[in-house]
Amino acid sequence: MRRSFLILAVVASQLLAASPARSSGQPGPSPSSAPVSPPTVGPAPTLSSPDLAASEEAGPDFALGLPIVRTASGSLLWIDSRLQIDAAFYRENKNELANGLLTRRVTFALKATFFRHWSAELDVDFAEAKLDLRDVWVMVRLPWVPLAIQVGNFKEPFGLDYLTSSRLLTFVERTSIMDAFVLGRRLGGALRGFAPFGQATFGVFGQEATDRDDRVGLDERYSVDARISGAPLNRQGRVIHLGLAGSYKVPDAPDQTSLRLKARPETRVDDVTFLDTGTIDNVTSYWRYGAELAALWGPLHVQGEVVGLVVNRDNDLARSHLWGAYGSVSWAITGESRLYAVEEGEFGGIERPHRRVGAFEVAARFSHLLLNDLDADIRGGRADQLTLGLNWYPHDCFKVMLDYSFVFQDENADDNGKLVGGDNFSFFQLRLQAHL
Repeated sequence: MRRSFLILAVVASQLLAASPARSSGQPGPSPSSAPVSPPTVGPAPTLSSPDLAASEEAGPDFALGLPIVRTASGSLLWIDSRLQIDAAFYRENKNELANGLLTRRVTFALKATFFRHWSAELDVDFAEAKLDLRDVWVMVRLPWVPLAIQVGNFKEPFGLDYLTSSRLLTFVERTSIMDAFVLGRRLGGALRGFAPFGQATFGVFGQEATDRDDRVGLDERYSVDARISGAPLNRQGRVIHLGLAGSYKVPDAPDQTSLRLKARPETRVDDVTFLDTGTIDNVTSYWRYGAELAALWGPLHVQGEVVGLVVNRDNDLARSHLWGAYGSVSWAITGESRLYAVEEGEFGGIERPHRRVGAFEVAARFSHLLLNDLDADIRGGRADQLTLGLNWYPHDCFKVMLDYSFVFQDENADDNGKLVGGDNFSFFQLRLQAHL
């Protein structure tokens, strides 16, 4: 870990030394061209400045204002780093919960575009003194067709809430639905197609990069994932987003015939898990599905998803169906709108603050997660959660988030017998975030 950190620090120092001075969070002038400016909100088939118009594979992160270094050969290098410190205070009911502080993320990423059609990323997290590989991939955009091939360790194409970068979240944590149903980053490959009105991604993934020791002598299991999204309306500050996702998965080695789903109540300071199905045995495979709907109208942003999972079992056991959904609304009361990356099918952060005091945003979200299927004798619990949020963006590189959340759970939400079920409680949650 120490060696990896030192390597990253040396590389970063060399890049920053080669980079001209720049204002906070904004790209500076390159040695060979005029200053590069992030685009305004609006149609995003390229999400690029004129310097990147022919090299779209840099992706939406560039459009969100990350620092750029241009080499003499025309390659682009940029850094994405973030620090997130959380605090939480729980108003307990039936179970004791620990108030406190948490270093949620300390990430450092190097991103690059080479020879116009090649791009790569190395992203690691040092939170809690542990080295965690996040995105490690290479991608080539085919020059003669609007397609790209991506190989490495990266997020599966499933879930709009999950695919949104943690740097750009409206609430402190993603919904419990993502916690229960999304597999996360995995080793694999994906074929990505682009169009001015949307994108489609098809991928085949193995297991997590850290699973090798657990499956000695066993074949790696796989999943097949697909996501398609489109924006029938995509104008400046006016977006309608539609998306569908599906996934087929066989259980991971070494178990190979079992599945277990767990979900936290959208907080990590106390890393408690109330919803837990326990081990579901005799699983042959399972399907996941997702539907996305979102809209942007100036400073108003509305988003919702339905996500479900269907478990196929042998020995004449009943097929089970578990699902969840959420809806959220946010309003930038100081008038800022959001970016939208049509080639990714994702929303970015809000615009640069319009006022000297920064930008202020209010938000609300309701989520419902059902991990009970009594016909299949699965009693993982049910949770409904309402979260109210207030965000302050003093400038491009800093964000303060305050959430207050109400949690309502049924008697089966007991962490598989380890906690008292039927616990309804609430909590405050605060995040301080700094990023390049």
